[in-house]
Amino acid sequence: EVGGDFFDYFRLGEDRFAFLVADVADKGAPAAMIMAISKSLIKLRASVGGTPGEVLKSVSEWLITDGSSVFVTAWLGILDLNSGEVAACNAGHTQPAILHVSGEEGYTLKKLPHGAAMGLMPGMKFRDFTLQLAPGDRISCIRMVWWRPRAGTARCSGRTG
Repeated sequence: EVGGDFFDYFRLGEDRFAFLVADVADKGAPAAMIMAISKSLIKLRASVGGTPGEVLKSVSEWLITDGSSVFVTAWLGILDLNSGEVAACNAGHTQPAILHVSGEEGYTLKKLPHGAAMGLMPGMKFRDFTLQLAPGDRISCIRMVWWRPRAGTARCSGRTG
């Protein structure tokens, strides 16, 4: 069975690296087609330049004018390989977990700016933010997450990309 979950990573010139995790809110072949188109549009738009928010806004406008009546959640980060700064935008997707090697124990979940999904309505703004990574730090982006109650507690399960 096919669906709309996807992730990608690609270079943007000599010193920038983009990574993307997203999900089309539908199932089956239609979601897979929107996924393929969205992934290609994000990669193409990012290669022209601009912030992650500008990239996701452009793709959102296309989804609306295409009349597909489907929305896409996405987390797009662009890492500057020289400085370790990540410019990012979250369009309705799950927050990433960040592992800092500078003494913090394990992965941390930080409350980061979080906007609406792409394709919901025209003219939406997608807010950019930055993260600073040191050599050895890691970001774990989750494509799908669900909660399972067990004996009065909730556990998070999912796939990472």
